[in-house]
Amino acid sequence: MSRIAYLLPVITALAGGGLLRADDDEKNRHRAERRLSSLETRARKITTAPDSTELSGFLQHETLRLIERCRALLPSSSYQFDRTLEATDDLLDSREDLQAADRHQSPSEKEEKAQRDTARRLERAYFRVQQADYFARLSGDKHAPEYITFSRQLYQRARAAYDEREYHRANRLASAGSKLVSVLENLAQAAVRKPVPPELK
Repeated sequence: MSRIAYLLPVITALAGGGLLRADDDEKNRHRAERRLSSLETRARKITTAPDSTELSGFLQHETLRLIERCRALLPSSSYQFDRTLEATDDLLDSREDLQAADRHQSPSEKEEKAQRDTARRLERAYFRVQQADYFARLSGDKHAPEYITFSRQLYQRARAAYDEREYHRANRLASAGSKLVSVLENLAQAAVRKPVPPELK
């Protein structure tokens, strides 16, 4: 058997592998574009929250900024794209929680249970908000201080709603504040270009 005949299956396999990788890359890109398009559609359906012009303006601006960042990352970095997309998703969650907080909710017949559940939610939100400074430092994002400020404000508003026995509103505001911290967490992860898994010691 000649050397060419011997190498032909290897060359064919390598060429086929290259074509498969190119096909996978194209599928991944289309999938990423669909995910981004879905977030854009979702963002357009969210109206501005009426109770806080400064907060609403910030959230709208950040939504546009993060979507543009996702778009810029599409051809190059799948890890950074995924993290930034998750940050955008969390930001939209926060905006939806704020919308839901302003909807009228009938008083609960099981107020004692609602009070306990809300107290636990606020406790988790409190500890989550405490993590904002750490993620802000890691992210290096110039808007990180505003995320810290607004996540704290939302927690304070949730606590005030709890004191007024507005448990539905308190839950939603606490969730909105926690989601802003999640935005920072994802931006911090996106800032790490080559994630290295931690060693267990």
